[in-house]
Amino acid sequence: MVTTAVRENPYTIGVPVAGPQSLFGREDVLESVRMYLLENAPVTVIAGQRRIGKSSVLRHIGGHSGLEGHRFVYFDLQARESCGIGELLHDLGTAIAEGAPVPAVPAADVLEAAPSRFVSDFLLPSEDPRTLVLLLDEFDALGFDAGPATVGDAFARLLLWALDRIANLRVIVVVGRHLDQMDRLPARIKAAPQQRIGLLDPATTRRLIAEPAQGRLRYEPEAVDAIGALTGGHPYFIQLLCFCLFQRAKDRGDWVVREPDVQNAIPEALTRGRGGLTWFREGLPLNERVLFSAYAEAPGRAESAWQAIKGAGAVPTEPLQFADRRLRDWGYLTKDGTPEVELVRRWISREYPLREEIRLLERAEPEADESYRSSRKSSDPVGRIALLEACLNRNPNHMSAVADLAEQHLEAENFEKAVVCYRRAWLANPGLKSEYLRALNRLSEQEIRAGDLEAARRSAEETLRLDPESEAARALVEEARARLSPFFVRNLTGWWMKFQRENAR
Repeated sequence: MVTTAVRENPYTIGVPVAGPQSLFGREDVLESVRMYLLENAPVTVIAGQRRIGKSSVLRHIGGHSGLEGHRFVYFDLQARESCGIGELLHDLGTAIAEGAPVPAVPAADVLEAAPSRFVSDFLLPSEDPRTLVLLLDEFDALGFDAGPATVGDAFARLLLWALDRIANLRVIVVVGRHLDQMDRLPARIKAAPQQRIGLLDPATTRRLIAEPAQGRLRYEPEAVDAIGALTGGHPYFIQLLCFCLFQRAKDRGDWVVREPDVQNAIPEALTRGRGGLTWFREGLPLNERVLFSAYAEAPGRAESAWQAIKGAGAVPTEPLQFADRRLRDWGYLTKDGTPEVELVRRWISREYPLREEIRLLERAEPEADESYRSSRKSSDPVGRIALLEACLNRNPNHMSAVADLAEQHLEAENFEKAVVCYRRAWLANPGLKSEYLRALNRLSEQEIRAGDLEAARRSAEETLRLDPESEAARALVEEARARLSPFFVRNLTGWWMKFQRENAR
C-alpha cells in the first residue's frame, strides 16, 4: 500500500550513496575487492564510467566482514592535478594521521623538496599494527605522462616505492574520470587486479527504482520498463529520473507513476542532471566526443554513424576508428552502436550536434594546429597553401584549414582542388554554400574551355541541384550538353561503322 506521507526524496543524485542498503548490485565487486585485500594484493583498481558509482563502492569497502585488521583511509584526488607533490602528500598524511598512532606529518615544503620523507619519516615509523588501506578516489585526475613534473607520475612512483618497503600497506585506486589517461597509468598499476563497475542488470535496475520509495510511491510495470529503457541500467540516471518522478508525484499528490509520467519527466531530468551529463561527456577525449555525437544522431548502425561523420565533412581517421573501439570497450555503446543510455543520447544530440563537435578535432593534433596558425600569418599565397596542406596532412579534420585552403585554391584558380575543399567545408559549415557554388561554376567554365564537356556538365548539374534557381549554372549545363551532343553522335557513329567492318571480314 502506498502512503501519502510527505517525506524527503529518497533518491540520491550527485553524491555517493550512504549506507549499504542504498548500494544496489555491487555485492560482487565488493566481495572481489575484499578477497584481493585478504590475498595481500598491493594494488587494486576499480574502473568504470563517470557517475556509475565508483566512489560509493570505494566508501563501502571497509564495511565488509573479515577486514577488521585493516584501517581504511579515503582520499579524494579530484582537482589536485595542479597542486605540488608536497601539498598532496601533506594532505594525504593529515588524513592518515587522524585518530591513528603515527608520527607528525612533515610540512608541505619539506615533502616538496624530498617526497621520500613521506615514507621514511611518516609511514615507516608508524606504530599502528593494522594494515593501512589507502582508498584513492579519482586517481587518474592527477594526469600522467603529461610532462617531467607531472604530479601524477611523482605520486604514483612514491606509492609504488612505499609498497615495496611497507608490508602492511595496500592501495585501492579508482579510475575512469579521464578515459585518455587509462593507457598512461604506470605499468604496475595497469597490471594490478581490476574490478570494472558497469551498468546494472534489469533485476537490480527494478530494485533501484522501486525499493528507495517503497511504501510511498508505486511504479506501474510499464513505467519501470520505460525507466529501464531510458537509463540502460546506469545508476546515476536511474536515480536522476526517479528523483524527478518522486518530486512530480509529491507536487501532484498522486503517488502512482505511470508510463506517460516517465516520458513527461524527461525534460526536467535533463535540466536537473545537466551537471552530471556534462561530467559524463567531459570524461571522453576529443575523438570519442565527436564519435559519440555521431552515434547519438545515427544510433543503431556503425555505418550510419560513419556516414554522419562523412556527411559533416570529416574523414574517418585512425584516431576516430580507435575511439570507436574504446567507446564500446568502456560500455558507452552497445555492440550495434546504440548509446547505452538513451537519456544521454537525447541530451548529446540536442546539446552537442555532430556538425559543431567536428570543430573539436582541430585541437586533436597540436602540431597541425600550429601549421594552421602560421598560415594565417603568411602573406605568401604559395607558402600559405603549403602550410595549410601540411596542417591537413597531420590532421585531415582541421576544418578551418580545409575552408582556408579552399579559398586559397580558388584565388589561385586551382578550381578542381577548390571544389574538393569547398565541398568538405560546406558539409561542415552550411554557411559556405555560396562559396562552394561559385567554385563549381568556375570549374565548369574551365572544363568547357578545356574541352572536357562531360566533366563540365557534371559540375554544372551539381551546382543546379544545389541551387535550382541559378541561371548561370543552367546556362553552363545547356552549353555543355549542346557542345557534347555532336561529339557523342559522331563518336558513336564511327564506333558502329568500325564494328561492322570488322565483323564483315
